[in-house]
Amino acid sequence: MCGIAGIFFKKQTDTRLLKKFEDLVREKQHKRGPDEFNAFEVTPNLFFYHNMLSIIDIGNARQPMEDTNGVITYNGEVYNYKDLKYTDETYVKKSDTEVLLKGLHKEYINFLHKTNSMFGFGYYNKASQLLTLCRDRVGIKPVYFIETDEVFAFASTITPLVIFSQKRLNHSKLWQYYLNRAFKAPATIFDDIMELTPGSYLEFDTKTQKSSEIKVWWQRDAITSTHTDENKTIDEIEALLNDAIRNRLVADVPVGLFLSGGVDSSLIAALTSKQTSNLNAFTVGFHDKKYDESEYAKKICTQFNIGYNEIKVDADYFLNSIDNWITIQDDIVADPSALLLYKISEYAHDMNYRVLLAGEGSDELFAGYNSYKYFNWTNKIHKTIGRAVPFKSGVVSLFKNYSKHYNFLYNALNKPTFYGTAVIFEPHLMSELIKTYNNDDPKKAYDIKHALDIDIKDRLPNDLLNRSDRSTSGASLELRVPFLAHQLVNYSAGISEDLLMKDKVSKYLIKKLAARYIDPEIIYRKKVGFDLPIKHWLSHELKDMMQNAINTSVQKDFIDIKVIQKCFDLHVNKNIDHADKLWAFLCLELSIRNLGSIS
Repeated sequence: MCGIAGIFFKKQTDTRLLKKFEDLVREKQHKRGPDEFNAFEVTPNLFFYHNMLSIIDIGNARQPMEDTNGVITYNGEVYNYKDLKYTDETYVKKSDTEVLLKGLHKEYINFLHKTNSMFGFGYYNKASQLLTLCRDRVGIKPVYFIETDEVFAFASTITPLVIFSQKRLNHSKLWQYYLNRAFKAPATIFDDIMELTPGSYLEFDTKTQKSSEIKVWWQRDAITSTHTDENKTIDEIEALLNDAIRNRLVADVPVGLFLSGGVDSSLIAALTSKQTSNLNAFTVGFHDKKYDESEYAKKICTQFNIGYNEIKVDADYFLNSIDNWITIQDDIVADPSALLLYKISEYAHDMNYRVLLAGEGSDELFAGYNSYKYFNWTNKIHKTIGRAVPFKSGVVSLFKNYSKHYNFLYNALNKPTFYGTAVIFEPHLMSELIKTYNNDDPKKAYDIKHALDIDIKDRLPNDLLNRSDRSTSGASLELRVPFLAHQLVNYSAGISEDLLMKDKVSKYLIKKLAARYIDPEIIYRKKVGFDLPIKHWLSHELKDMMQNAINTSVQKDFIDIKVIQKCFDLHVNKNIDHADKLWAFLCLELSIRNLGSIS
């Protein structure tokens, strides 16, 4: 996990502005790469920066890295770099960075298709004078950029770019955040700062000072039903996952595990333990047994001879960490579990770990969320009795204050529609919250396979991987996600729908695979996930902060603040759970104010 940045001055280099940008990159991206900070003058008008977290070829693979043909500042890993070296080239380092640098010169974007990797980079070709920004296939690593009349600049985070921004809330894309708790690349919180979409690149020509459109270099395979044999499919998933883990163990530092006690991280732990020794796992325990899964994590560690490391957390930590968290997660995602991941990352870092494997991505690839189950139910209800129910609008309106129930019934009695797993404000409320909201704008699915495809292309990069990036990098830790190896992502597109949720079991294939190694008690229990008692806090510890944010909202010109106030009143006075909506509002409110204070 590193921090990258760069700036090109279209006119004369402004040394004062250059110094300010460099200071922000050094300070705000320091946690992403605390080992070393380097600046490099590529040309008199172009400057690269790098915050280094050393994982491979420690102390030698300094960045930005230059050779006779180009310069690169690069965040990520090319796991199979040793296999990609050219026989007619001389390599002076033992790092993946040099292999990537030479590969880009010889084959440019085509070289990326050979890699097993995750990355975000800025690359300058000396001959063509072309600056290329690029993001990995699935969107594990972020790349942001801004272009004004004066500069073209990029970074791993939004924060250093804010000094060039007009800081206008991206109100035309605000519906993305309130519908699915995150802005969707290329959009960000501000309307003049952009993010590369997954599997894409952008070219800036320093001669003409013009940038290209964002171009796609990789897309997930088309949806099919190629894989229909259950046992064969499970075998193939196991082989691909083992290969992905083998790749992601490549490092010159110890690699550990995030272990929640759930099926995904437990399966990763089981398979990883077969490939390496002296393995350590990190988990979080709660004093409140309702949220605690640590006993299952302990069982996994005992079974597979993995070192067990647990940290206990309580409400005070999270309540005292909110302000700090807002500064870390600049491209805000309204997911309170991010604070948990951040806390565990801090703990692992304090135990001298720099790399951890996690189970992210399994739910999206193999249908693990309850949202897919509910979507299936609405389809079944609609096909059986939904079309024939009289007085549909009257029946649905009985649940208007209970927006989740309202949405479920509306879907079942009308046309079942999937808007994404993390729906915050349901479509009927979105039109009240944001008057300009157009329900034709969001991507929608009408069957499970396309629902998964939406979440893989949308939820993963913009929500889940974004919050994971900020949570881990905020503690100077690199996160690796074996389930999101592109071979597995592509393979999952061909799995027959009837194997995804078979016999009413969600994530059926992964659970069958896990059963080859793990006690069924761990596999087939109720899914808990990384949850926090936000519902309770908003009615008590966070109540005053929430009301003050509503009263002084900086969003009031773009949303109907009365909708937020009504949700808050129902939450506090009627015990109707609107925690996700209120948390989303509060996070965005605090984030706008924090970024707006940077000058």
